Amino acid sequence: MRTELVTVASSDPLRRACELMIENVVNACIVESEGTDGSPGIVTSRDVLKTAAAGDEASARVQDHSTPEPTYADPDWPLERAAQAMVSGGFRHLPVIEDGNAVGIVSIRDIVGRWSEEIRPGIEIREPQPSEIELLHTSVREAAKLMVDRNLGSAVVEPVKPKRPPGIVAERDVVDLLSRGDDLEARVDANLSPRMTFSAPDWSLTQAAQAMIKGGFLHVVVVDA
Repeated sequence: MRTELVTVASSDPLRRACELMIENVVNACIVESEGTDGSPGIVTSRDVLKTAAAGDEASARVQDHSTPEPTYADPDWPLERAAQAMVSGGFRHLPVIEDGNAVGIVSIRDIVGRWSEEIRPGIEIREPQPSEIELLHTSVREAAKLMVDRNLGSAVVEPVKPKRPPGIVAERDVVDLLSRGDDLEARVDANLSPRMTFSAPDWSLTQAAQAMIKGGFLHVVVVDA
């Protein structure tokens, strides 16, 4: 787990959480408790994406858009249990709580990094990848709506020029736009992820995991020549 926590107050504007995520290169902030039960909360890039899709970002506060009823982990949980909780719950971050206080946070990227050398090498990237791909040519907000509707963390964007590879827009790109106060009605092809990697379908999962950890991103575009 990471113990250098990025925290926000529940009364802060959601844009402040976006700024902190971008500044600290993280995808989640711990929300300081202001309630009677004393439990901290969490606001993630996924929460921001949902806000952007709904068009509520202008006056949004952290307390109204943080993760409802978050799942907490104990520091002595094995990584397998944390991974299973994320997969079954459909989220990518777990606040780690000890004696009622947040002492760390563990993300799916942390687990991928830890396991990247241990994945069975025979598994090719084509096996677990989604088969339904829709090339987007729309606004950032419409892309956010698609990602929320389909429970995706990124969307593939149609290339502007013929014979060029596709681009990608991810949750983090939406967070970045909101942190700067930019218009989410802007064209998605003008706001692509600045860092991305293309892979062939026969890459191993180990290669994909290592590329994501080295590049600091969560998605790889699979291109079949």
